[in-house]
Amino acid sequence: MRNAQQPMLALLVACSGALVLGHWALAFAEGLSDLRVGSEGQARWTETTINAAKPPDEQAALQQGQVATVTGEIVDVSCYLQLNKRGPGHIACGAGCIRQGMPIGLLTPDEHLYLVIPEEHDPRRGGLVSLREFFADRVGQTATVTGLLVTRQGYRTLFIAGAPLTPPPTASETQGR
Repeated sequence: MRNAQQPMLALLVACSGALVLGHWALAFAEGLSDLRVGSEGQARWTETTINAAKPPDEQAALQQGQVATVTGEIVDVSCYLQLNKRGPGHIACGAGCIRQGMPIGLLTPDEHLYLVIPEEHDPRRGGLVSLREFFADRVGQTATVTGLLVTRQGYRTLFIAGAPLTPPPTASETQGR
């Protein structure tokens, strides 16, 4: 009788372990891909961008922007293009490069690189909207990003609402204004 129970117990332990491990693996994988940035409702040209498009050719350029959702790894564009650096081994370097002003990118599984830029024209130019801290803290993670996609001369660029991702200014920053 004891021998008959051992296989059943072994099967129960194995299945329990597989369930726990499977649940952990699923939670881990979901944690990597659950980062969502932007929405279709936010994917629009703001008034400041529309007002910046004065001549007809600039107004026509805005018409090329199409709502798009792209999933990929958050990368520092400079190190990726120069040295093919990406992934877990490049997180600290990539975060540092983004914080120092290097471009933010989203690299899809099929190796298409998208620049990620805040949409708001005047606030972006004035330093009031920035994606740097948000994306620097997430280098190497997989994200699904929704924004306005513009493709020009082979460059793919996602313009996303930056205001919701920009941390509020510190007291010392507001005193200088």
